[in-house]
Amino acid sequence: MSILHIIIISIFADVFGMGIGGIITGIWGKRSSNMIRVFLALAGGVMLSIVFVELIPEAIEYSSLLIGISGVIAGGLIVFVLNILLDRILKLEKEKCEKDDASCNNRNMIRSGWVMLLAIGLHNIPEGFAMGAAAAHDAHLGIAIAIIIGLHNIPEGMAVASMFVSGGFSRKKVIIITFLAGVPSVLGAYLGAIVGNISDFAVAVSLSVAGGAMLFVVFREMLPNSLAGDRKHVPIIAMLAGIALGVGITMIH
Repeated sequence: MSILHIIIISIFADVFGMGIGGIITGIWGKRSSNMIRVFLALAGGVMLSIVFVELIPEAIEYSSLLIGISGVIAGGLIVFVLNILLDRILKLEKEKCEKDDASCNNRNMIRSGWVMLLAIGLHNIPEGFAMGAAAAHDAHLGIAIAIIIGLHNIPEGMAVASMFVSGGFSRKKVIIITFLAGVPSVLGAYLGAIVGNISDFAVAVSLSVAGGAMLFVVFREMLPNSLAGDRKHVPIIAMLAGIALGVGITMIH
């Protein structure tokens, strides 16, 4: 798959994924927690199956077990460090709001929305890299991961949009902002596509690093957040359905 095609697919998965979340929130005025949890669980289940059935085995096949394991660890560590930095930014933002007597006013809600937008934009770069690296190696696998990322981006877009809706932004402005929030992921896809086209060794490294990054995202964020509500059986069923769907995708491949 050419780099241009990879970028186009990434735009649909990332930009439109976030944008759909913004449209949902813009129409209903607030996010649906239950819907977000189901989307996260479904996407997390599919992502797990793709990582264990496709990304890691293919990385090992193109190099060695040591390279595959090392890449997974490296990918997880990269996202872990990025999360620490983003958590500190968000914590500082939260402390500012708590110390401010007008923390619930529109200005602070909008400011929090911009911080969340920045955090999600940076955090989505490794996911875009995973899609780009996979697509450079196998078009079918790249499209499958793009679909997963698109599902994952919908609840993120809903979460970002809800902050701006609460801050008084118009629906049109909220939708435009959430569409733009997916742009950093396109950069990640471009970088992944370049690395994935260098050599077999580069393919192995990029796939294993992408797998490790995706595993960290699933276990650190997607699954815990999907189980945050009272009705835990619903996201669990969605997660199992996602795993079955992911296995089906790989079997078709």
